Amino acid sequence: MNRSILVVICDFLILSMFALNTVGPSQQEGGSPLPVIVGKVEAKKTEATSPEKALAEIAGERDALANALRRTVDELKLERERLRTMQTETVELEKRNLRTGRTLESTRRELAESRGKLSVMNERLSEYRVSLSTQERELITALEKLERSIGELKQSNLQSDEYRKKLGEYEVNISYTSGKLSTIERELAETKGRLSVTARNLGSREVELGESRRQVDHLRGMLSSTVADLGAERRTGIEKQQKLYELQKLLAEAANRPSDSVRRDVFSSYAQAVGKFSVVMREDRLFSDFVGGGDYYLPVLELNKRRILIFDFGKLTGNPPGRTNFNRVSELGYSFAKAGAAGKGKSVQGPMGYWKKSPAIGVFELGEHANGFTALKILTAEELKKRGTEDLYLFKAGSAGRDSVNLAGRCSLDLASEYQSLCLRNAGRSVVSELRAEPGDFVLTGDGKFAALVTHIESFDQGRRQEARCFVFPKDFRFEDVKNVDISSKNSDGLYQVFAKDASEALRQAGEESRN
Repeated sequence: MNRSILVVICDFLILSMFALNTVGPSQQEGGSPLPVIVGKVEAKKTEATSPEKALAEIAGERDALANALRRTVDELKLERERLRTMQTETVELEKRNLRTGRTLESTRRELAESRGKLSVMNERLSEYRVSLSTQERELITALEKLERSIGELKQSNLQSDEYRKKLGEYEVNISYTSGKLSTIERELAETKGRLSVTARNLGSREVELGESRRQVDHLRGMLSSTVADLGAERRTGIEKQQKLYELQKLLAEAANRPSDSVRRDVFSSYAQAVGKFSVVMREDRLFSDFVGGGDYYLPVLELNKRRILIFDFGKLTGNPPGRTNFNRVSELGYSFAKAGAAGKGKSVQGPMGYWKKSPAIGVFELGEHANGFTALKILTAEELKKRGTEDLYLFKAGSAGRDSVNLAGRCSLDLASEYQSLCLRNAGRSVVSELRAEPGDFVLTGDGKFAALVTHIESFDQGRRQEARCFVFPKDFRFEDVKNVDISSKNSDGLYQVFAKDASEALRQAGEESRN
């Protein structure tokens, strides 16, 4: 019974598979083995001689068919898995396509906006190009004008050099004339002083004479008999008054006139020590070079067995007062000679420096170039304080003794400052008859010693009153406190760069010190 049921089931399965198979004969060669097996089963059924044999064969073929069926089921599972994977990938791909579409749409919008901006930028670029071309034309025109201006300026510089030479000659003449004029003005002021004293004496004598006349008239009325005797006495009184007046005049002139021996001492010492110190400094500029320096008449001093010059550091560098910034120095030179010698004299190389505690004080060592000069002794602050401020003389650095004056009544000592200094009272700007003290000028004593150097001017009452501050050597002055400035080294461009840097810094410090 079981075998019969199994045979029926197998037949049903085989027939069902055969019915489901729609593959043509030409395609069965590489297709499924089920049709072949079914054919074999049918052939075996017809060829079987007994049910047992057929059943055995059918069982063998059934096993083969079951194996084939399992392989087919496995293949179907694989296909289903493959199909499911493909469906999943398709869904993911659709999502990606959706996202890509959105991104593409956003990119298209951004691209449209970028194209709009690009068109605007192109328009602006065109405008900029037009503007740039206009500016280039204007720049070319300006450069042409600048070249023409430079050519004209060079021509003007050539003419200005000639003018400078003539101006130098005029300045020399004016300096000589102004010196003469200042001397005449000083003599006139002294004469006015003496005349005022004489006028006062005459006034007092006239008062006395009037009183004498009244007394004589009174005596004449009372003693008319003795008129002759009274006349004689009157003549004797007038002669006495005349002699008294002349004596007072001589005393006044003697009081106003300094001692001839003292004046001879200071000028004699000055003449043996003074020399002509020349400074040349040129700074390169874009249009017109700056040329500084000049000739100065300075006395040789002796300090700690060294022969030196003490001078305003700004003038030592060839710069005018107040100028503290310069860098492209292309020419720098110093020379020293006798005061009456022609030309610039022998070149001197220093060393040159400034006092660290007061950068306005310049020091220049002469060495063997001071041979032939009688150096002046230096008066320290302590010695000046003991000596007092009487009998001091101001000498201008711009002339060889021609501009000098006795400082009677114009000097005082500032004992409150860190380094005791000498103060000289200058008249205001409206007074031109007085010899004014200026930076670089110096003060000598009546016996020919160096007392002080004028460093800066302080103004009061809107310039109507001035005071010249003078440096007096302290007792503890040392050369170790002098900072040397290189005046010989040049850089690769031929410029005194180190000198310009150090000198500018020192002048800046000196300016700050004078303002404080």
